[in-house]
Amino acid sequence: PIITLKEESIFDQPVTSGSGEAKIKELQYIFHNLGYFQDEPDGVYDARLEDSIYRFQLDTQVIQWAGDVGSGYFGPKTRSTLERYHEEFQKVLEEIETQKTQLEEFQEKRQNHIESRQEKIQAIVDPIPHAWIGMTHPEIRTLQKVLKDFWYLETKDTAFYGQKTKDAVTQYQIERWVIDSRSHAAAGVFGPATKQQLLSDLQAYITKKDTTYIETIEELENNILALENQARLGL
Repeated sequence: PIITLKEESIFDQPVTSGSGEAKIKELQYIFHNLGYFQDEPDGVYDARLEDSIYRFQLDTQVIQWAGDVGSGYFGPKTRSTLERYHEEFQKVLEEIETQKTQLEEFQEKRQNHIESRQEKIQAIVDPIPHAWIGMTHPEIRTLQKVLKDFWYLETKDTAFYGQKTKDAVTQYQIERWVIDSRSHAAAGVFGPATKQQLLSDLQAYITKKDTTYIETIEELENNILALENQARLGL
């Protein structure tokens, strides 16, 4: 979690076994965030915290070995070094929150964009009537264009629902499990179930093919992942 330091900073004075539970716990949290204190902070000053201080000192070259003066002690050099690392860690957390906010904004923009396109698709499909072989209607041309887009029909689109249109609709119905065979009573008839399936397929196709904001969303997701890994490593 992002830690807001109190007026009297923990980095201003040593923390020892007599510093009180709140101070000790605050220091434990800082080392916990940086990956040095493995347990849940509990405000108890013991060998676990001393070991955290010692390992941090070694990693940051505050000391060179266990026999150095100040080893395991939260002295001035250790405090100033920890303060610097803590501030960098907090900046990483703040940047993660900033990136997440931006990600949510672009995800919402994409969702709104896709929904707008899907509504336009619905406005195109809705006027297509319940249709069957031998029927003539201006919107049958729209159906034929969609069937051509999905590679079910190869002939020129007209307003007439002929045998080739019926065959294309039948093939689509079978492949999309609207009917189970060519002998089905609804085979080749463009009814409500077929229309709903066609609408769903068109909307899914648009969602898959439309890459609006995708590059930005993926970049933000990668940034967040990298920052979270950085935070998880502590330093």
